[in-house]
Amino acid sequence: MEKDIINSDSNMNKCETNKSSTESKTIVSQPCVNAGALPKYRIKTNAFDIFAMLLGFVLTFLFIRSVLFAEASTWKTTAAYLGIFALATVYITIKQKKLNAQAIVIGALCVVLSLSFALRSNPYEINFCVIITLIYLSGSYCIALTNSNRHSRGSYFFLLDVLKTEVLIPLKYFFLPYAAMHNTRITGRQEKRNGNKKTDKKYIAVIIGIVCAFPVLLIVVPLLIKGDAAFESMAGTFFEKIIGFFKNLEDSFGRVISWFEANIFILVPTVFVAPYIFSVMFSYRYGISNEENRDTSKKYAKLRFGSPALFSGFLGVICLVYLIYILSQAAYFFSAFSGKLPDGTGITIAEYARRGFFELAGVAALNLALIAVTVLFSRRNGKKFSKVIKVFDLFLCAFNILLSAVSMSKIVLYMNEMGLTHKRIYVFLIDIAMIIAFLCVAVRLFNEKFPYMKVITGTLCVIITALSLFGVNGIIAKYNTEKYLSGKIKSNSIYEMLDNMGIDGCESYVKISESKTKLRESASEQICIYVGAFESEKNKEDEDIWPDYHDMLLKDGKVILNNNDYLLNIDAYNAVRALNERIDVVKKALADNAGS
Repeated sequence: MEKDIINSDSNMNKCETNKSSTESKTIVSQPCVNAGALPKYRIKTNAFDIFAMLLGFVLTFLFIRSVLFAEASTWKTTAAYLGIFALATVYITIKQKKLNAQAIVIGALCVVLSLSFALRSNPYEINFCVIITLIYLSGSYCIALTNSNRHSRGSYFFLLDVLKTEVLIPLKYFFLPYAAMHNTRITGRQEKRNGNKKTDKKYIAVIIGIVCAFPVLLIVVPLLIKGDAAFESMAGTFFEKIIGFFKNLEDSFGRVISWFEANIFILVPTVFVAPYIFSVMFSYRYGISNEENRDTSKKYAKLRFGSPALFSGFLGVICLVYLIYILSQAAYFFSAFSGKLPDGTGITIAEYARRGFFELAGVAALNLALIAVTVLFSRRNGKKFSKVIKVFDLFLCAFNILLSAVSMSKIVLYMNEMGLTHKRIYVFLIDIAMIIAFLCVAVRLFNEKFPYMKVITGTLCVIITALSLFGVNGIIAKYNTEKYLSGKIKSNSIYEMLDNMGIDGCESYVKISESKTKLRESASEQICIYVGAFESEKNKEDEDIWPDYHDMLLKDGKVILNNNDYLLNIDAYNAVRALNERIDVVKKALADNAGS
């Protein structure tokens, strides 16, 4: 891709217009830019840069508003992100003839993941993870578009690539796009003025003549009005329209002020986020990220100063303690694999499943850090890594895989006895992620070319994508309802069993309200929370009056969605379908609620 960049000396204070750089690969004739504002790069911008900046601001505003007001679960979030994604793709690759395969795969994953906002009513913590994942994938996508990756092996240096090109470099050159636009605009004006001085003088003379005519008109127009009735009528109509125009302008200005007051909490973060996003795109478009991102892996080779014997003794003691811990707790740990509590402990299933998870997660993080330290700082015998340290690091990996497997067995036992919750699913998925992470690290110990970090981050992205698209609320509600109605789990509260299910729990509320269980009345009350009666007689004159506090309404014998944008997704339509299939139960619940 052709780059409109010229590298110059950082101490340069003056430069000549249309100077050709002999040091750069691409020689570009362009105007001078102040070296104080742009210490390293001189860039000639154009109208497309300004258009991309303004459109990016609007799309960023829409994205932030949908995230803050609807917790991201709306089609507007998807539309705003896809707009930013499309703008970045066109802006960065407008001069490229084709995209590489890696960029296409990552871009497709970005698009699919963003669809979760429009398709599912996910809880806020899942949407937060989706947003963080999209930020990471977007950075990786831009790196793939511009071939800015300097560490292609897929090690942790790959994360450094994303960090540098998505955070550090854009922040370093945060004001570069705007300074470049400003200098290009000033230089363009100077060139235009130098070439059209005579034309500019004519325009100035015309403007002065128009201004001088106004005092004369103040004398002539009143005389003409008094001298002719038709002209007086025409002038009166003209002045009325002028006064009406200014009144409408005042009303419009008032509406603009009201809009700014209503959206001030969205505009404030947009003012900071939108310029940053444009700075990222600008650095990729003009090759700054490619130029600044250097291969730093050789620098870290100099840090390998630690003695292998020192690390071997250090890891040996830690591994011995872990081995004693496993042997002493074998019966306690492995009883979950057999589907029962450990004998003689007197603890409940909840205590058994919950106890020690966060502590063991801390141990896993510490062990991962120990492996990283030994790999980074241990001296090599030539290029060979110490086999003893490899064995100890492999033991640490196996130890953490075992702990994660034990944690998974505890959670499965807990789920079978008490049902599903969001936290239990999250813990289960975290255990899976840790097992995959330590398996990848173990393979990396014996195969240095294995792209372990790409596999780990790719796995995390797939897990979050699946979690956001499969509808975790509906899965939990269906599982718990079937277990409860079959008598396999017991619950004293509908809130305990179907906590925070939202509209996804409507089908379960219908099934429980039809049963003879003690929670049927509570389930009927939940139906009335989500479904309201549309009073056709009361609203006969104005059919647009809708109760905003109900997600769905019963109108003309059918359940319909309320006019809320965040309900336009698969979960909402599934709820409407399930309620209409058992419309008699809905009507009875609303009638009982109205009579109580």
